[in-house]
Amino acid sequence: NDKAVILFKESIKKAWDIQVLPQVLETLVYLAELKIKQNLPDKVYEWLQLIVKHPLSEFKSKRLAKKLLESVTPKVPKAAKALHDKKILSLEDVVKQVHEDF
Repeated sequence: NDKAVILFKESIKKAWDIQVLPQVLETLVYLAELKIKQNLPDKVYEWLQLIVKHPLSEFKSKRLAKKLLESVTPKVPKAAKALHDKKILSLEDVVKQVHEDF
């Protein structure tokens, strides 16, 4: 899993550097899925919200993000969910968060 996280992070960084934002969003979905499997749903809740709402998210990414969001929402504490719902992160914020947190 650590190797997968490293590969996802590298992919996100490269796509971000050349501004291929649909690729950033798609890779972010797969990283979120991995983090959910590692039992870190609160970390990815706001990422998934962003992916679902982002205009450059491709259909496949949005569909998977919606599915993951439905599965993760009950696992996120209400206080954390309320906090995340109040602030809307930009894609740039999420990319920075990915590289700082993991």
